[in-house]
Amino acid sequence: YKGFYVGRYETTINNGTIGSQKGATVLTTDTKLPNDKYYRWYGLYKAQKDLYGNNSNVFSSMITSKEWNTIMTFTGYGDAKRATSTYTTKPDLSGSAYKGTTDTYDLTKNIYDLAGNVWEWTLTASSTHYRVSCGGNFYSDNRSASYTDVYYPYGNNSSNGSRLALYIK
Repeated sequence: YKGFYVGRYETTINNGTIGSQKGATVLTTDTKLPNDKYYRWYGLYKAQKDLYGNNSNVFSSMITSKEWNTIMTFTGYGDAKRATSTYTTKPDLSGSAYKGTTDTYDLTKNIYDLAGNVWEWTLTASSTHYRVSCGGNFYSDNRSASYTDVYYPYGNNSSNGSRLALYIK
């Protein structure tokens, strides 16, 4: 196919099961493990990579920044911003479409929350110490969906999540 499928929702966790589903809690870097550690970037990467580990037909991984840019081109969503007049100031970490104070959802091409819920970590490295994060989030309403920045991968914050990419073997 020479392509990929992108998770309709950010990566979620529901009773310990990780996936991409409506109604489950979005898995962010402030999600604690039983030993009081956080998922952080590597935990999100590993959870996404292992999701289809036993499947011989597909494999999954954290999305790359190049794939994120491909999604922005496909959706035409790159300049979209999360407007404070449309959304509340808190994230919707329920795995459902982000809905604010109006009936407007952050939805395009049946993909939710590209511009307004959590910054999405990518597999892309920027030097040996940083990872590229894309999109807008609930914390910074002046960031467009195509916005990228670099961050230390060991931060824990409810504004950092990720999106799963699925590939056919």
